[in-house]
Amino acid sequence: MEALTGQQILGSGLVGWKEQDRALHASFTITDYSSAAVFIAEVAKAVDAEDHHPDLTLSYGVLKVTMCTHSKGPKVTQRDVDMARRISRIATDFGIAPKPT
Repeated sequence: MEALTGQQILGSGLVGWKEQDRALHASFTITDYSSAAVFIAEVAKAVDAEDHHPDLTLSYGVLKVTMCTHSKGPKVTQRDVDMARRISRIATDFGIAPKPT
C-alpha cells in the first residue's frame, strides 16, 4: 500500500487528527474509565473487523490513538485514514470529543 503525502493527509478532511512521525495521532477526552472501556471495546470490534490495529493509550482523562501501517516501515496509508475516520465516528456516537492537539 502506498504511503500518503503530507498534502494528501491534510486534504483527507480528518478532524482532530494530526500526522507526525509517519503516523496519525488523535486524543479523545474521556470523562471516566467505564465510558473509556466501552468506547475502547467498540473500537476493538471495528479494528478487528478490518484487521488494522491502532495503538491505544488510556490515561486519566484522555485516550490517545496512533494509527500507521507497519509493513515495510511505518507510514500513513489510505487504510489508516479510513480507520481514523471510523474511530472518529465511533467517538461521535459515544459523545466523546477529540481533545485539541
